[in-house]
This record gives sequence, C-alpha cells and structure tokens, in this order.
Amino acid sequence: MAAVANCSLDENTYISSSFFTGSMEIEFRTMKAKDISANKFYHLYQQHIARAGAGNRADKENVTEFQCHNDLVIPNNQAINNKTIFCTRAYKKFTGLYDVLYLSASVDKDKQAIVSHFTIAGISEANALAFTRQFMEAVSWK
Repeated sequence: MAAVANCSLDENTYISSSFFTGSMEIEFRTMKAKDISANKFYHLYQQHIARAGAGNRADKENVTEFQCHNDLVIPNNQAINNKTIFCTRAYKKFTGLYDVLYLSASVDKDKQAIVSHFTIAGISEANALAFTRQFMEAVSWK
C-alpha cells in the first residue's frame, strides 16, 4: 500500500535544446506492507529510491557531474531516522547556480517507510541549503 503526494512547477527556462532550468519538483510517498515479507518490502522500497533523478534536462557541456553526500540523519524535532542523499551539480556558464537533488528515506520502521525528495534547478547554494533545512524539518511520522 502506498500514498503519494507531489507537486511541480509547470514552467522552465529554456537555455538551449539540451538545457532547461528553473524547475522544481517535490514528492512525498508513504509505503506500508501488510501481506508481503520484510525482504520483499525492502526490495520494492529500494527500487523506488533508485528511480530518483534530476528534474531538468542538462548536458555535460552546461553542468558538472552531481556531487553527492550520504548521511544518516535524525532531525532534532522529530522521532524519525532518515538515510539522506544530497546532490548538487554546478552550472558551468552561470557561476553560483546549481541543480539540487535531495532524497530522504526513513529507516526506522520494519514494513513502513516515508520517502521524500525534491529537485530544484537553477538555485543558489544559500537558498538550496535553507530550503533543504526547512524540507527536512517538515517530514515526520503522524
């Protein structure tokens, strides 16, 4: 059983035929297994996480490769343990702008999970970090 909520901006900034920016996507997914084993649930969970990717189209002439940081995070104000991945790639011709991919997956329940992620294209480092902090604080078990 899964429940999904997502939203995205419908507008992009066209730079070239292989480079669009200015997009934003957010998704929250809860998953709960009733009639399957913990191993099968974990496999389905991993498949969903593996599908996450950038929300915009960009080629290697316009952006660097993603640089990613993985961590186990327990936000101060919530009782949820998350495995997080935070990735950025820099724009080569637009200094100070980045694409950001953030993925968080709860790891504290056996057959229940929250997967949340966002992508933002064309954002400054300061705004990306501020948004990420707010996003992380907003996700919790209810």
